[in-house]
Amino acid sequence: MVALATSVGVWAQPQTQVTYATHGLTAGDIHQTYSVTYCEPLVEGANVVWDYSAATLNGGVFSEALANGTDDKNVVVTNPDGTLFTFNVTSTGNEYYGYAHGNYSVAYDQPMLKTRFPQDYLDQFSGEFSGRITFGNSTVFPVEGTYSTTVDAYGTIILPNGKVFNDVLRVKTTERYTEHYHGYNHEADMVKYLWYTSALRYPIFVTHIYNTQSGNNTHVQKSSHVSAAALEYVAPQEKAA
Repeated sequence: MVALATSVGVWAQPQTQVTYATHGLTAGDIHQTYSVTYCEPLVEGANVVWDYSAATLNGGVFSEALANGTDDKNVVVTNPDGTLFTFNVTSTGNEYYGYAHGNYSVAYDQPMLKTRFPQDYLDQFSGEFSGRITFGNSTVFPVEGTYSTTVDAYGTIILPNGKVFNDVLRVKTTERYTEHYHGYNHEADMVKYLWYTSALRYPIFVTHIYNTQSGNNTHVQKSSHVSAAALEYVAPQEKAA
């Protein structure tokens, strides 16, 4: 699938911001997406048009449930396979503390700043994170890495059903980390692109590129998802004067 992206010459600052009030993770929400044909992130910059109308849906809905957390981790996100992701969301940012699935967990003593509020076009930040991986109740391995976020583009996106959203911000995030196991290291490099509109709280489109290496074994996984709410969105009608 080939998508078209162009950069329009007229410069106009975007109206959309990523803020705590409009885009912060909110306990009680259900965020639903569909997997679609993988879409390249395409160009960055001002007044871009990303045409993903040729992408096709690959299956059923993927639902993530957001609930209240405990102590300093106030939001827990659970995906369909039962993995729990923990966050602390405040008016200034969204910190990620790790995840757990069964008897396997990753806990960051030095958490990752996923989002800094507010975010505008060309904003960027970076940092380091570290923690531990636990199997059962006793086996522990260290993990550390770096992250960065850049609001690298804004413009118009055309979704797989042809629906058009103008004035969207695109946020690019990267994570690079090393997990230290007995006798080998597991290296990972993740790049994610997220498109935001002022009309909806959660990203309306996401493209994810995930590269890993364990010893001599390498793996590349690429995926794209579209928001169910965006596909169904109907803009409010303005009242007649």
